[in-house]
Amino acid sequence: IRNEATDLTDGVTRLNVPGSYFGGVPRPTIEVGQPYGIFVGNALARNDEGRLIVNGETGLLAPTIPDGIAGDPNPDWIGAFINNFSYKGFTLSAVLQTTQGGDIFSFEAADEGDRGNYEFQGENRQEAFIIDGVIDNGDGTFTENNIQISAQDYYTSQISLATESAIFDATSYRLREASLTYNFPKSLLKNTPFGEASIGVSGRNLWLFAPNYPGGDPEGNSSGAGNIQGVRLNGFPQTRNYGINIRFTL
Repeated sequence: IRNEATDLTDGVTRLNVPGSYFGGVPRPTIEVGQPYGIFVGNALARNDEGRLIVNGETGLLAPTIPDGIAGDPNPDWIGAFINNFSYKGFTLSAVLQTTQGGDIFSFEAADEGDRGNYEFQGENRQEAFIIDGVIDNGDGTFTENNIQISAQDYYTSQISLATESAIFDATSYRLREASLTYNFPKSLLKNTPFGEASIGVSGRNLWLFAPNYPGGDPEGNSSGAGNIQGVRLNGFPQTRNYGINIRFTL
């Protein structure tokens, strides 16, 4: 999805998306020359190659950049694959969907990560960690970071609600819905008042894979009605639904 804010009122080049009441965290913003709804806040310091810059004394991330562009909620593209297969009275239908790119600012992921509640944070918790980044040598060159830090320092520096580190890639793959229906042959209905009969089972939100998002389901805007995009505010995940249908036609 391609869009760009081209003009605001005289003398204004940046303003918060109406309804954006966030304080001290990346906020949805309209800025001239940028896609609609970008996240502006404490952006992580990076070199020209996009590598994270690490403090050469502590091994933690370098100070953030205030009011930097921290993310873009607009996906690169969204697609769906709809299938219907029929064989000897059975019909199988499925809807596969994918969202590629786009960012999600997640309160829930930051809260869970800051508390160490994710399963991957329990792995090798007593071991030393090294942030994947580089150290600024001060002369325009960089050295690969090799400073060890504790697991607690590693994860609390990597996932913080106040910085870009609470923003994740929202790429996802999902089986949105599927159904299996059996249509009874007319030979079985010839002594009944029914012209057609079928029975089927169906489900929705059956499978999800979001490889870069630790918070579960990156879909959904839990900030309520309005123009804010890509924000999760500790909302409930989408429910998985199942159903059975029986249909008779005279």
